[in-house]
Amino acid sequence: MYAQHPVRGQAAIDAIEELRPAGLLIRHHHERIDGSGFPDRLRGKTIPLGARIIAVADALDRVVASNPGDDALPLGLARVRAGLGSHFDHALFPHLESVAADVPTSAQ
Repeated sequence: MYAQHPVRGQAAIDAIEELRPAGLLIRHHHERIDGSGFPDRLRGKTIPLGARIIAVADALDRVVASNPGDDALPLGLARVRAGLGSHFDHALFPHLESVAADVPTSAQ
């Protein structure tokens, strides 16, 4: 059932023509660069860029949200880095890292 949530999310907004492009991003945000994701097992650049961006942002956010403290952001970046080439697009990491450097920590 969990693996169907991206398809259901896409279907929920598909009736609104202006949101159809966003529906594709919703559908594909759990695809993986190596093709092992879901629901369509897309790989590499066949995964829409927006979905690849959502995937790295979501992964970072999940780690940061579940690990309070100053080490949450470095831990999140390390987890994303560990998934480069399998889960996530290598080309996106420098951008994520650059933006993350501007996020204030509780110590600042």
